[in-house]
Amino acid sequence: MGLFVGLLAAAIMLLVSAPPRGQPIILKAQGTFLLTETSIATPKSNLIGVHVVGEVKDPGLLLLPEGSRVSDAILSAGGLTELADENRLNLAAILEDGTRVYVPAKGETLPVETTDTLPSDSPQELININLADRDELADLPAIGLVKANAIIDYRTSQGDFLSIEEILNVPGIGESIFTLIKELIKVG
Repeated sequence: MGLFVGLLAAAIMLLVSAPPRGQPIILKAQGTFLLTETSIATPKSNLIGVHVVGEVKDPGLLLLPEGSRVSDAILSAGGLTELADENRLNLAAILEDGTRVYVPAKGETLPVETTDTLPSDSPQELININLADRDELADLPAIGLVKANAIIDYRTSQGDFLSIEEILNVPGIGESIFTLIKELIKVG
């Protein structure tokens, strides 16, 4: 009986002293790294990498749970600065791994290319939204693969776009995204 109690006590001590499983979610805020209370047991496979830049208090690469929205990324980057123009963003958009969220300043004229590279001095060829494949559409600012598929699904079911403004009928594309892409797309 004493041996059984000893083994049981040893097993309980091993369970209690075991480190938590999974990877923590690291959120950048005000120049420091924070760990959230609920993140300790989050498996690494449920995290996405999001690059938040522009008018946020602490821009950088963030690890967020799958299903996070643009508003979550902005809050995790310390929130908006006083110069930020949040009306040009879709705060409800769900993020994908590898997304870059650019928060423009009020009155800012956006460069032709706001993701991945700096704008070039040569003019960029416009993307024909009636002919572009999924990857070409996904390269447009704030589009990504999900919205690219929605654009293709829309044009497949409704026919070719007659004007660039018609892209506003595609689910998930609102005025803020249209503002970012209207100078980069064409229909003819």
